[in-house]
Amino acid sequence: MSRLGIVVTPPIQYYTPLFAYLATRHDMHVFYGFAPDAAQRGAAGFAAPVDWGIDLLRDHPHSFLDNRSRNPGTDRFDGIDTPGVGAALQRERISHLLVLGWQCRSYWQAKLAAARLGIPTSVRGDSCHDPRTPAPKRVLKRIAFPLFLRQYRRVFYVGRRNREYLLAHGASEAQLSFFPHAVDQVFWRPGDPVPVADGIRFLWVGKLIDVKRPLDAIRAFLRARDHLPSMQLDIVGTGPLEGQVRAAIAAHPNIRLLGFRDQPALRELYRSSHCLLVTSERETWALVVSAALACGQTVIASDGVASAADLVEDRGTGATYRAGDTEALACSILRMAHHLAGPAPAFAAGIARVNHDYHFRRGAQAVAEFLAQPARSDGPGRTGPRWRTRRHAP
Repeated sequence: MSRLGIVVTPPIQYYTPLFAYLATRHDMHVFYGFAPDAAQRGAAGFAAPVDWGIDLLRDHPHSFLDNRSRNPGTDRFDGIDTPGVGAALQRERISHLLVLGWQCRSYWQAKLAAARLGIPTSVRGDSCHDPRTPAPKRVLKRIAFPLFLRQYRRVFYVGRRNREYLLAHGASEAQLSFFPHAVDQVFWRPGDPVPVADGIRFLWVGKLIDVKRPLDAIRAFLRARDHLPSMQLDIVGTGPLEGQVRAAIAAHPNIRLLGFRDQPALRELYRSSHCLLVTSERETWALVVSAALACGQTVIASDGVASAADLVEDRGTGATYRAGDTEALACSILRMAHHLAGPAPAFAAGIARVNHDYHFRRGAQAVAEFLAQPARSDGPGRTGPRWRTRRHAP
């Protein structure tokens, strides 16, 4: 009987429903490496304590590994140090392992422990090409990553740009399997249609930090609003740029800064808006795009947002523009407003197609295929995880 182990860092609001979905279809156990409190979650760019308003540990079997790091956190390699992960894998009788990345010590410890125990391992990350990466580091990755990726039985990719990155860094076609980023489409579901008679409502959601470029959204919106004054913009988030954002919108009542919102409140904002703006210079995915589409919203995203290549470009769900080009963003906002105010917006079919293609069921299928693979042989008479052979040894 196959039993999946998943090693992840802290509980994450978008992973909780994924794990709950997988747990209804597979025998599995999630190992968390870190249990941050609200203040520690807020330290990761929010500049305020964070409570997502949902139970992050619901509906999936789980346990917390002993984190021995002297400085716990997710923003440094040694922030999650779990030397006891091998014993945990044995205790839970794990036959196949999935690690959700490679950026912290705990993931490497899990991979090495699984190798010692004869447990086949898969990995899922969302890395993409980053033009800002220094040339020496790019060369080093091209040399080292093929050796690293060959250690995994299966390498899951979340979308087009992630797949391109993995192939360029030595993953083989035979290793790759599609396990897309997705959101809980039962939770993030459309509400009643929002009339446009009172003005098109745009929404921006994210940390108020430089890489997400919230000021681009404000500048472009104000430029577009000169032509269509009835439009409105809500900005959701906190962070170091909050003072600059407040100053930029002070004289403009059509723009509101709403601060942090938990998941239920954010869902209502999606439902009461018409279009999400995602202005980031770079995002390896941006699950806010997935959530907006699940709620039936259109999206305007910069070309620095990796999910735009899968969910927006040529999909009939919105528009893309070159990151940092506020003039192009303003034009996209105006075009979107005119489309949404027309007699028959043509976005519903495209949104439905994307929500069908990027769903938890695709991940469950990928996991099922991985679990169907036998454990590798370690020699004559030994074909499975070593905790099994030891248990039956004379």
